[in-house]
Amino acid sequence: MKCTQEDHDAVAATIHSAERRTSGQLVCVFARASSAYAHIPILWASVIPVATGRLPHCGARGFLDALVASACAEASATRSRSSRCA
Repeated sequence: MKCTQEDHDAVAATIHSAERRTSGQLVCVFARASSAYAHIPILWASVIPVATGRLPHCGARGFLDALVASACAEASATRSRSSRCA
């Protein structure tokens, strides 16, 4: 996004107006993005199945498969214990 001189002047005037009402100094920063957020899809893909208890059925072929299998077994055991108590 290109900032025209008119845009720059409007932002500067707004900042100066706000600075007159406070002892603080305001700084305006224009950035294309604050982060790429590349980790968000992976985070949601990890959290949602655990939070909903809908973990995929998997074999133990590697560390992640073993980790998910362990979580599946624990969730299953927890559900079995809670159903016996009900």
